Amino acid sequence: MSILQLVSFLSAVDGCWLSYPIFILSTLIIYLSLRVVPPSLSRPYCLNVAVPSFLSTLTSCALYVAVLSAMTMLSFYDITLFVLQTPKSTETMYGVPILPLYSFVRGFTLHGYIYFSTVTIFLAYLGYARPFLFQTLSSTKNIVLIFGFGYVWTTVAIVTLSPRYAFGSYGIVQVLGLSQEMNFSAMVIAQLTVMYGFYVTMVLLYIMAIVLVIRRVGNSTESVSDAVPWRVLRSLLIYCTPPNIFVALALVGHTCDATLEVHGYLKPSYVFDIFTDYCAPIRVWSQALTNVRLFVNAFTALIAFHDYRMTIINGVPRVVARILKTSRATSTSPSASTESRLFRRSTES
Repeated sequence: MSILQLVSFLSAVDGCWLSYPIFILSTLIIYLSLRVVPPSLSRPYCLNVAVPSFLSTLTSCALYVAVLSAMTMLSFYDITLFVLQTPKSTETMYGVPILPLYSFVRGFTLHGYIYFSTVTIFLAYLGYARPFLFQTLSSTKNIVLIFGFGYVWTTVAIVTLSPRYAFGSYGIVQVLGLSQEMNFSAMVIAQLTVMYGFYVTMVLLYIMAIVLVIRRVGNSTESVSDAVPWRVLRSLLIYCTPPNIFVALALVGHTCDATLEVHGYLKPSYVFDIFTDYCAPIRVWSQALTNVRLFVNAFTALIAFHDYRMTIINGVPRVVARILKTSRATSTSPSASTESRLFRRSTES
């Protein structure tokens, strides 16, 4: 398989093939979180991870509809900076309002996951190592504050990691009277440091949790009060392992973009359109695996966490039984039985 064929395959996977499964799984997680699953540490985590995935696929579908209706083509190498061309002139380019929203939500799936995963692993670890502190932090009020702050931080992270595009897309440069040649290096470095700080913290907590798991293997003195946080901790270990691999790949792409910004390659802003983009090959892999990461997030959430897993296990037979019952009722309806009797009479006569 050539490089171009591989890029085409990755583009199809990222653009269409996995969008519908992610949309269905995210919708299912949101429904189960709001209506079925009882309160637990896994519920706000799954809900806040599923919502950005749901919005990402929703805006992705809207984006493709807008592009197809305009008879234009997307640029796969830089999905956050492509523009549409007018049918009358190939030199006139303009932005579509859905693009900034799509880029924001797509970035939210990464940065939001890093924050929510770090916080949840930390709380799950406390639930076993420091149960009294866990009880204090896991109250409804504190959970709302902790996860609510995650939305604020993630929004700031997305804007500050791509300031030139974010400020230009929303007109902040014009409103604040900033120069188009402004150097955003300090802002990018600061936010990149915070982002890696969260990720390293998550990895350290992950390792500490693994150590706890190893120490507790074969321990028969585990109390009943430890069962719930221990079960959540074990589920998080299973759930966080596959997505973190794709998160690491995505961080490489962001680091490359930040390096270009710091070294002045993105200053002034129009240089990006004519300057050779050395991050393009890296971005192909990091962005093309976005939908793969979202699919893994949603699928493993339904398997790893006990409440979601048992809901699916108990719910699927009920749905199947209801479908079979409906089909049987249709086949044994009065009209069907009458037709059957008439058919038998006609054949007997």
